[in-house]
Amino acid sequence: MKTIVIDWLLRQLRYFVNLFAIFIGHLFYPDQKSYLPSIKSNLLLEPAIKLADRIKSGELKSEVLIRAVIDRCKEVQKDLNAIVDDNFEDALAKAREIDDRVQRELNGEQPVEGEPSIHQFPFLGVPFTTKNSLPYKGKTYSSGTWSRKGLIADKTCASNRLMLDNGGAIFLAVTNVPDMVMWFDSSNRIDGRTNNPYDKSRIPGGSSGGEAALISAAGSIIGVGSDIGGSIRIPSHYCGIFGHYTTPNVVKVDEIYPPESDKRRKMLSIGPMARFACDLRPMLKILCENKIPLEAKSMNYSKLNVYYLRSLNDPLATPVDAEIDQGMNRVLKYFIEKGTRTIELNMKRSDPESFYEFRLAFELWLTSMKDSESPTFMEMISNGEKINPFWEFFKSTISINEHYSSGALMVALIEKYSWMLGLNDDHDKLAERLRTNFHRLLGSNGVLICPTLPETALKHNQTVLKATDIIYTNLWNSMNVAITTVPVGLDRHGLPYNIQIIASPNNDNLSLLVAEELEQNFGCHWTPPCQIQTALDSH
Repeated sequence: MKTIVIDWLLRQLRYFVNLFAIFIGHLFYPDQKSYLPSIKSNLLLEPAIKLADRIKSGELKSEVLIRAVIDRCKEVQKDLNAIVDDNFEDALAKAREIDDRVQRELNGEQPVEGEPSIHQFPFLGVPFTTKNSLPYKGKTYSSGTWSRKGLIADKTCASNRLMLDNGGAIFLAVTNVPDMVMWFDSSNRIDGRTNNPYDKSRIPGGSSGGEAALISAAGSIIGVGSDIGGSIRIPSHYCGIFGHYTTPNVVKVDEIYPPESDKRRKMLSIGPMARFACDLRPMLKILCENKIPLEAKSMNYSKLNVYYLRSLNDPLATPVDAEIDQGMNRVLKYFIEKGTRTIELNMKRSDPESFYEFRLAFELWLTSMKDSESPTFMEMISNGEKINPFWEFFKSTISINEHYSSGALMVALIEKYSWMLGLNDDHDKLAERLRTNFHRLLGSNGVLICPTLPETALKHNQTVLKATDIIYTNLWNSMNVAITTVPVGLDRHGLPYNIQIIASPNNDNLSLLVAEELEQNFGCHWTPPCQIQTALDSH
């Protein structure tokens, strides 16, 4: 009885906090929809892999594509504020080099000795962007943190090098992140606030929010993000694009900032982000260096097991919006009609074999993040300086804090007082047991479908009131799985929402296959956040 009463009280608390968040959001940030300029180039509406094929065939010049994307970046940047450093001039020069190389090979000349053919590069001449924590030599590398302001990268991280050297892509820009890339908005005291492409009054998510916003606004073709608690999936959901959380330890994470301990690396992943599902697999092939099988194949519906989870039912989390639940229902119905077995995930408290403890998602994630060998988050954002997090948080809420955002300070406070949750070795053991059972359940032919988040994009400055909602993403970081997030549709406010397709470790190919299937045959796709007024491009 006591547990029921506490549960009820917590739900009432969440209800009133949500009402307050709605009131504050609409009071200070009225809707600003359809604010981006129209898309004027057909090139911005094609998958990266097809653009690369056109470049390799000589049908399209890389320079023409790069110019179209740069023009779009300049159009949207003023209002979107997604780019923190650009590489426009070098990108154009590289595009001209690629065009010359393509022409030589098409004229019958052999590649220069030691160089592969143009046909070996999946993304030849296509621009890509990356977040401000994945360094690119000569470009800003602050990770959104005041103590690192003005820092320039002296090397390029592995994921960016692979896109250049093995993918043939062209680096275009660095995009915005939150302080120390540890919050689900993308706002900091150095580069300001990035806006959601569908509504300027709302957030793009984080920490790869600059990436998601720019890709969704057609200012980038493809991008590279990282994720330790939802940093690819949350912004992909808020901005209506595809994103993939790669099985941890598959893609190198050695040169990113902040560096993570061995324990935290079990949850950290670098993965692709794109408007089209068909771009994710070839990107991941490059990033993972053939460590996992990623061959395209046809879907065998009869052998696929689709598990689903409607809600984690946490009393402190926002209830899943009815439209998101309906969108998930449509996806499940599609698989049922194809003859696929669908099974609701067992969350019964009375069943010892169930996954009822998934309700402890926040505690499980914090336990997995807890590491005595790593500096505290407060030490990282302050560069070791002793500061009062409560005072700094208060200053940030009234917009007089010049160094730290409210999101960063919220993370610091959660970390500092996580001991109040009673985290101990038992939580580690519980996480390990759940991981083992969940991996066994999914096997080689099973996926779990669940909401990415319980609602669509929040208003600016609402995140501190909604921190518990990220359990829908950070739980799965604790489970060490592969996840593709897929746009399903728009809600009544014209805002996009996604679902997560979760597969067992190293079975990334399956979640990607399901995403591709939903894009091609069901209608899960990116919906432009603005009008399209294209004319025939000059190639």
